[in-house]
Amino acid sequence: MKLIKLLITVLLFTACNNAQTTEAKKQNIETGVLTDNFDYICKEAGWATKIPKNWGVMEMADVDKMTAEGLKKLKEGTNIEMSVAGLTQLINLKKDQFNYFLSSIEPYDAKVYANYDEHVDELGTLITDTYKAKNIQYEYVKSNTTIDGLEFKVMEIKVFTPDRKETLMTQKLILRAIDKYDFGMTLMYNSEKDKQTLQSIIDQSKFSIRN
Repeated sequence: MKLIKLLITVLLFTACNNAQTTEAKKQNIETGVLTDNFDYICKEAGWATKIPKNWGVMEMADVDKMTAEGLKKLKEGTNIEMSVAGLTQLINLKKDQFNYFLSSIEPYDAKVYANYDEHVDELGTLITDTYKAKNIQYEYVKSNTTIDGLEFKVMEIKVFTPDRKETLMTQKLILRAIDKYDFGMTLMYNSEKDKQTLQSIIDQSKFSIRN
């Protein structure tokens, strides 16, 4: 599930060559299409956006490593073992060890939850329980945002130094049920400039599937 990538970025930093050719970036995408103009289009989620030219597209081997390590840390923190068999990676970007953009979809069964807020609350509990178990200093806030006229849930976590005097990184998970999928975008940044770059991906997002 998407929170695994949110958890693991605090604990594991992977390699990525940002000086990729456009063709190399395209080859690192398994789902969706990247155009020569750096437009990313995913028909499964009805999602299209524009990505920054100077950010690298993460290799799937690195993404798989993050996911496996995330599962391990989640089990250590909550004693819950989970499967990511249904998780589909979309486009995953990295500038450096602190600045990422991750996106994915996975099957969503609305019958399991009373409403989508219940699903979000469950994710939030798993995240905060894991951070507490790892003695990570954090602040967690849940809110809503509107993208292309659609409402999305936002889970924002600020990760602090042990003395809580400095912010190491801000992590923001933006998610919504789209058709039969649970769609999510994860932003991670440690500077205002990188925050603005990542926000531009969100601001330029368009969705052709409206339910």
